[in-house]
Amino acid sequence: MKKMLFISALAATALLSCSKSSDDSDNRKGNLSDDPIPVRFSQSIEAVVNQTPEADSKAVVDNKFNNEDFVAYAVEHTGTLTWKAANFMDGITLSADGSGAITYKTASEMKYYSNAADAQYQFYAIHPSTLTIAPAEAGKAPVVTVPAGTDLLVASAASTKSQNAVELPFVHKMAQLVIKIETERVPNPELKINSVTVSVQTEGTLSLGGEVQPDGSAAEKDFVTSPLTINTATTTAVGNPLILPAQNISTVNIKIGDQVSATAVSISPAVTLEAGKTSTITLKIKDQDISFSHSITDWIDGNNGSGNVPM
Repeated sequence: MKKMLFISALAATALLSCSKSSDDSDNRKGNLSDDPIPVRFSQSIEAVVNQTPEADSKAVVDNKFNNEDFVAYAVEHTGTLTWKAANFMDGITLSADGSGAITYKTASEMKYYSNAADAQYQFYAIHPSTLTIAPAEAGKAPVVTVPAGTDLLVASAASTKSQNAVELPFVHKMAQLVIKIETERVPNPELKINSVTVSVQTEGTLSLGGEVQPDGSAAEKDFVTSPLTINTATTTAVGNPLILPAQNISTVNIKIGDQVSATAVSISPAVTLEAGKTSTITLKIKDQDISFSHSITDWIDGNNGSGNVPM
């Protein structure tokens, strides 16, 4: 009888110990300092600029990308951001679904925050996801190659360990150039515009954390794809906007009617294109000269100019 009581006591002790162990495990699961916390993302985006708005290739709803991929990079640091050959994120693909919610394209690539108390993170996301990106090196950020006409959007966000999603605010890293024309010719206002060209650098490179730098030789870009007839004083946009790296535009060449050579319209002060801004140059054609004006939309500290060029 004593032997049976002893065995029963041992069983009760074991059951109590098991129950306590289970309770401790449940407590640990609720302890944010011990449990791995996945890095999750949300997004916002500026109004999308496209070189051919009527052929919009981006699905944007409620200022969010839908059904689009991004490429993500991130550095984990303790106060000084330093790129390494291998970083917290190196080219991981994220996907926005039909509602704009962001997930990891490959589930096994999901990242988790460190338990280090002083860990900080700098995140970057790049769209389009198809661009060529040179990997990071020790002390050197990844470098994005930006082909001509690419509407590059980049998000940058700093964070620490948190269960809240990291907000990725996408902004345009290229500039937009628009050309418009008016006519004040008397008595016949009709004009045939054969070409409107600017000499610009169309390609660039971006080191993550910086701005797009123009790359390559300048080329003549013509806004007129087929002869354009203007016969009213209404301001008419010529062709589609150009998407370009930030740079200065100091001359616009325009060929009217039977002109053999284009008229060079010198723009002074020069238009300084700025990332995420729309610069508009308006040419007003009169009987004897061409006047011009230019403006930069939403440019708080920008400049405006005007002048006249003899025909």
